[in-house]
Amino acid sequence: MTKRAGIVVALPQELKTLTSRPLERGDCLEIFDNVFVCLSGIGKTSALKAAAKLIEEGADILISWGTAASLDVKIAPGTIIIPESVILEDNTEIDTDPSAHKIISELLLHENAEIHCKLCETSELLRDYKQKVNLGLQNRAIAADMESGAVAELSKKYDIPFVVIRTVSDSPEMILPPVLTKNMTVSGDIDIFQFIRSALLNPRQWKTIYKLSRGFGKAKKSLKLASDKLFPGLIKELDTKEGALDNN
Repeated sequence: MTKRAGIVVALPQELKTLTSRPLERGDCLEIFDNVFVCLSGIGKTSALKAAAKLIEEGADILISWGTAASLDVKIAPGTIIIPESVILEDNTEIDTDPSAHKIISELLLHENAEIHCKLCETSELLRDYKQKVNLGLQNRAIAADMESGAVAELSKKYDIPFVVIRTVSDSPEMILPPVLTKNMTVSGDIDIFQFIRSALLNPRQWKTIYKLSRGFGKAKKSLKLASDKLFPGLIKELDTKEGALDNN
């Protein structure tokens, strides 16, 4: 039986690495045969709703897709993260599907990817070096995001496999400037008018904004590369290689 993949993606900018077709927050779209994506918006609650909707659409494997914050100075922007497990804020550790993880790792073998690693959940935007490094040391994780934990929890609840494909958008040294966080909506959109106004009034933050923009650009480029290598062929690989998803 052909597998159906459901991809949870938080930001419209991340969605563009999968499809050029626009989506409203909470909507699902079939972007390839048996590959569906749902634009969730930022955070755990939004990701839970998106993952549940994808399961209703018939998804029998969930994918958490997008960018992540680096918690390790050695992990630079643009690095692809394919973790073996996700650590929740309550310290619960949930493994990603080993067969799907292996297939995806092989398809991205020659790329700048970290595959023998852990990713952890965060319920807030990580703003400074100390916060990021401490979180990494506490969880023995190299990256963090706000949605993969929700996907992991729902996958465990419904006993269906999941994987995470993320790219690093910032280094631990990068500090999120207030002009960015104050003008970001829950959907991940930026109020451009207010952002420009705030930036003009706070020129000391321009350098940081530029660095963050470059890092996010590298992350999107890596995500697009991963998308081109994985889709639409991933479903066929999941169906045929080693009885993937059926023997776990």
